Amino acid sequence: MLQREVAERLGADLKTVASWEGQRTDPSFRHFPALLAFLGYDPRPEGRTFGERLYRARTARGLSHRDLARLIGVDESTVWKWEDGRHRPNGRLLSRLQEELPKMTEKAGE
Repeated sequence: MLQREVAERLGADLKTVASWEGQRTDPSFRHFPALLAFLGYDPRPEGRTFGERLYRARTARGLSHRDLARLIGVDESTVWKWEDGRHRPNGRLLSRLQEELPKMTEKAGE
């Protein structure tokens, strides 16, 4: 496939795709949904901790910290703290996360 074709399928600029391929830059989280659909799988590690799994699920949906915070009704800093392991959601917030990020399923409650 030509870089031009890949760029069109991903909704990205040709220079952006060339930069990814040349490992000069990494794709931003907003490109992740299209990239993962293009690949047909997520090549990133599953994540051992809750925070790692949350990061992986959030970015797979192309969500920023702010986007996820708005979806579940918390402050953006709360999402940061969950991802870096300083805090863990429970109860209603954990349920909201599981609704918005289905890939967080059974391991989310650990």
